Amino acid sequence: MRRLTVGLAAVVVLVAVLRRLEAAVVVAPSANASVEAAGENRYPLLVNGGIRYQQVYAASEFSALTGPELITQITFRPDGPAGGPFTQTISNVQVSLSTTSAAPNGLDTTFANNPGPDNTVTYSGPITISSADAPGPGNTRAFDVAINLQTPFLYDPANGNLLLDVLNSDPGNHIIGVFLDAAVGYSDPVSRIVGWEGAPGATSGIASTMGLVTQFTTSPSVIPEPSILVVWSLLAALGVGCGWWRRTEVRTVAPALPLVRSTTAMSASFQHSAAGSATRGSTASSSPTRP
Repeated sequence: MRRLTVGLAAVVVLVAVLRRLEAAVVVAPSANASVEAAGENRYPLLVNGGIRYQQVYAASEFSALTGPELITQITFRPDGPAGGPFTQTISNVQVSLSTTSAAPNGLDTTFANNPGPDNTVTYSGPITISSADAPGPGNTRAFDVAINLQTPFLYDPANGNLLLDVLNSDPGNHIIGVFLDAAVGYSDPVSRIVGWEGAPGATSGIASTMGLVTQFTTSPSVIPEPSILVVWSLLAALGVGCGWWRRTEVRTVAPALPLVRSTTAMSASFQHSAAGSATRGSTASSSPTRP
């Protein structure tokens, strides 16, 4: 029973390690993970002449994270009623992430006052975004308007809220009649500051309770080394398995024949064998010799 308990503990530890290695996804607002949000918007990507845009996400939306995680991808989804399939190439986009003390519906209208000290440029350059406008969970569309970060951002919800800062400097017109899903409400966990469309160099913007519904893909900040406990647990589990196999094998082998017989039986057997040998010897001596 003790070996079985140790083996089960080893399995639990191994499963925990493997889960720690898996990528995770966080949707903010989480209330809209499978529910279409009430609004729609095309900022900051599908605009004419570029734009400056900041959006804040409450740290509470990342409660599923067990500690610091690397954000590796940011994804939006088309709006249900006002979305559609599309492909657009934007010539110059800069995406930054930081940990901020500014709260949802509490962003400063001056862009420079909102980023935290760990502000990191996670993407810079041209980007092609697209959507198949495929069905998502519930009444939503699938998250497929993706920005794969060139530099992952290490985010720890315990240190503050998350700020997304987008500088779209493309001078072209990307207004195509497609909108992205957006949450609207003073009590929701997102809000934004939007500059003037066509003026990406603006230093300030207008506050809004709206915010794009966003999916973040994260991965562990450090791949855990196999600890002594894990190795020992795995060896213990192997020992339990081997012990169980050996016991099963012993039970399935036929019982061995007795190795020692009684003295009387052995004596009788010896006398009978000697007599047989003598008879065979006599018969052999009377037989003609083979050439």
